[in-house]
Amino acid sequence: MQILNQKYLSIIISHHDLNKIDSGGKIRTTFFVELISTYFKTLIFTPSDKNIDKNVIKQENLTKILKVTPGNQFKHKKKNENKLKQQVLNIVLFIKYGRLLNKTIKGKKIFIFADHAWKIPHSLILYHFLKKKNKVKLIYLSHNFEIKRAIKLKDIFKLFYAILSELIILPLYIDWIILPTNEGKTLFKDIFKKKVIIIPNSVKKPQRKIKKELNNEELKIIEEIQHLKKQYKIVGFIGDLNYKPNKEAIKHIMSVSKHLIDKKIMFVIVGKGIPRKKINNIYFLGFINNVNEVMKNWDVACFPLPYGGGSSIKTIHSLMLNIPIVGTYVTFRGIPVNKLLKEGCIYITDINNLKCKILEALESDNTKNCAKIISEYYDWNKLIERSYKIFITKIKEE
Repeated sequence: MQILNQKYLSIIISHHDLNKIDSGGKIRTTFFVELISTYFKTLIFTPSDKNIDKNVIKQENLTKILKVTPGNQFKHKKKNENKLKQQVLNIVLFIKYGRLLNKTIKGKKIFIFADHAWKIPHSLILYHFLKKKNKVKLIYLSHNFEIKRAIKLKDIFKLFYAILSELIILPLYIDWIILPTNEGKTLFKDIFKKKVIIIPNSVKKPQRKIKKELNNEELKIIEEIQHLKKQYKIVGFIGDLNYKPNKEAIKHIMSVSKHLIDKKIMFVIVGKGIPRKKINNIYFLGFINNVNEVMKNWDVACFPLPYGGGSSIKTIHSLMLNIPIVGTYVTFRGIPVNKLLKEGCIYITDINNLKCKILEALESDNTKNCAKIISEYYDWNKLIERSYKIFITKIKEE
């Protein structure tokens, strides 16, 4: 892999703690961190600078990891004034580092990547400091149109920040927008007249991890799931409970599970923010360090997502483990559905027909080619190489 000339510098501004990959958004950001630090000298702004996987960040290209944000400013906060206080602190910190970088960086071509709409204002601060002595491009790693999502979430503060980022700052300053699917391409390309790059989501090919990574409680849970598998068919769901579409999907699963108690089916729900408990034929596991150890016991995955953005990472991950999936059209957005339908890997349904599709999927055993099909499109390493070629093409067009 050939590194670009040292005149290039990439700056990644992330709202994620990258030391614990426990959500789809973090997986996508981690992909770009590995992609960018493989080929470019890289500077990273992240809420935590500890224990970041050295296999993800190429150390020979890493300039520095700077801790500048006090965490995700929108989660677990009840009062808007707390959110505002954190945003003010973030802005002060970025002004401080913008001044510092302006003194130390000169004559480079700089790419500033913001991994969320909430980070667009911070990227703009650095842009204004760095553009005096360098050629700077702002790049938005989008996975959603945040204004639309903020309206659905009925969050006034998020809506204000999304409007500021996507309707005011983005049209004036953002040079490129990277989307996971063609959804939103028309909006950003035709309305905002921006260059749109499509780079889909990806997950690394799941490998069986050493069980030492699981604590004693988790090992006990895995053993119990393995025991349940001898008596029941296992239908699984994975997702961060803080993400509203996941919360609504779990409600649909709980509703349909009542009608399947006599069918020897056990639902297993795993993910961040989920309390550990068992209710009838639903086993809530909570967060598990090595989720592959749980997922490999699933007979079917059930992801009845009502809405969301981009290709679902949980969908790609499950298919790479050869697990058939029952889901809505949202679940399979951006996925090559025709091939997967033909192989019996996916079952598309609406919420009202969820029970029938789960039973249909459990009766089928035609899933041998799911991993092979999905890897053609979403293999992590191949996608990194393809994405690099896309970047090079865009750079040469400038």
